[in-house]
Amino acid sequence: MLNSAKLWQSTLRRALSLPGIHVDRSAFLQKELKKVGVDELTAARFSAGALLAAIPENKLDAAAQRCIRYHSAQVSAISAASGIPGGLTGALTVPADMLQYLWHVLVLAQKLAYLYGYPSLTDEHGRLSPRGQTLLTILCGTMLGAGSARQALTILASRMRGEPLPYSALKSPLLSLVKDTAAFLGVKLSKQLAARGFTRLLPVISAVTAGALTLRAFYPKAKELQRVLKQRHLPASPLK
Repeated sequence: MLNSAKLWQSTLRRALSLPGIHVDRSAFLQKELKKVGVDELTAARFSAGALLAAIPENKLDAAAQRCIRYHSAQVSAISAASGIPGGLTGALTVPADMLQYLWHVLVLAQKLAYLYGYPSLTDEHGRLSPRGQTLLTILCGTMLGAGSARQALTILASRMRGEPLPYSALKSPLLSLVKDTAAFLGVKLSKQLAARGFTRLLPVISAVTAGALTLRAFYPKAKELQRVLKQRHLPASPLK
């Protein structure tokens, strides 16, 4: 478990150094909400921390769906392109391919969290704060199917609302759940690297296979993260 957790942490640090990885909450919300028919003033109020009720849920869902479709198309197209060489040459692209997949996971996780009321994950310098990185680990774990991440998100959402903590918090403290989630994500990374490496060794169909596998792995998981965040939506508030 320890080695898997370290793999996730090191990969996350590398991914966070990539250009465009940090989503500006205010700029993103104002831009995306206007695309689904939210007036400029309401979008600005929401991005500044107004209650979630200020915007109809169907508008938030529409904006979330736009983001999911965009990133799903991008991640599968890039994955297919990186698989074009085939053979051993294609296998050499696996680390970069996996990193671009993770880039889209991390960026989309931030966008969906912001749409459903979560506060900015970045500090005053526009970089992910330590607490923001913890929340991002929880979001990625939720997207990729970690039960520990869902429990952690429930606990965190309760804290942000100022509500009594759920019973799961007594059985599994937040820190323990975050560690379990990091280990889960490390195992997932190892398995996906192996799977992508195998598809790259098939010269003729490597590009098609890579793109199809990536889309099949990405879109349903993105929809699941949206579903969970929608269930646990909250008014924007500072991380505690």
